[in-house]
Amino acid sequence: MPVSAARLAPSPRVLLISGATSGIGQACAEHLASVGWRVFATGRNVPRATAGRVEMIAMDVNDVASVRGGVAVVLAKAGRLELWSTTLASP
Repeated sequence: MPVSAARLAPSPRVLLISGATSGIGQACAEHLASVGWRVFATGRNVPRATAGRVEMIAMDVNDVASVRGGVAVVLAKAGRLELWSTTLASP
């Protein structure tokens, strides 16, 4: 009997959304957190408080060290990263 991939996947799924301090990135982060994903959202200037179940991380995608640091935070807290979505506005 075949086993579905969904049954084998760890729960909750772990997602990093860059550019999620407002707009569509923020909406996606909030929605996915509401349906069970563990969501880490990033931005250059993040609010100090975590919004609901979304964990905010300060990260500048133009800075390699900042990106590495952001990913390291996700891996330290969640142990894995399954999806990375970029919803950045152009400057």
